[in-house]
Amino acid sequence: MGNCLFPARMGDIIRAYMLREKEKISLGIGLASVITEKAFDALILLILLEFLFLKYSFFPFWVKKMGIFLLIFLFFFLIFSLVILYFKKKFNLIVKKIFFFLKEDWHKKIENFIFNFTSGLKLIFKIENFILAFFFSLIIWLMEGIVYYLAMLAMGIKLHFFVGVFILILINLSMIIPATPGAWGIFESASVLGLSLFKINKESALSFALILHTLIYILLVALGLLFLWKENLSPKKLIEITKIRE
Repeated sequence: MGNCLFPARMGDIIRAYMLREKEKISLGIGLASVITEKAFDALILLILLEFLFLKYSFFPFWVKKMGIFLLIFLFFFLIFSLVILYFKKKFNLIVKKIFFFLKEDWHKKIENFIFNFTSGLKLIFKIENFILAFFFSLIIWLMEGIVYYLAMLAMGIKLHFFVGVFILILINLSMIIPATPGAWGIFESASVLGLSLFKINKESALSFALILHTLIYILLVALGLLFLWKENLSPKKLIEITKIRE
């Protein structure tokens, strides 16, 4: 709900705050877990995307090329993350040398961020955690793909099930970058772009996107309000949380 109501994915800050309040996990580690999760989600989505490209030939070449580029970029990001994880002290020294002109307070903040980030990485790169996270993430994304497919059918857009999965992937990869509250505009643009590849006119694609997005938005906000009441939090408190700085 926080991501629906506030810009720049402030809901992630709310989640980190709730982890701190209920599980006594530091705000920094909570935010690091968000970064790790986004990277992991992107990995799952890109693997699914590459599977679609290999199995089905109805995707344009430039789309396949973009998917390969993103997968390579993510692969190097994960390698870079592993380097930071295993050579944390040396990396801290390198950062200090590069940013020698910064004050000591800023060096401490950078060190804290690296510590928190690597703490999140340690959890996800444990083999048992990785397998479980991969399995459940794959099931969740495929279930959401079914929702998109059924929404397309309801709007009279009769395309292959995996086209629905492709639209889901395209939308969620677009939403990784922090932007408007609820990703309004991004969701619709990605849907229109994705469906245009399959000769669906803009009007039908936009209608599909607006109806599905509105239903998802209403459901998330309704559930958010329910848990807001359950946790004895007021809307005013939510706004205060988004302004927290560690």
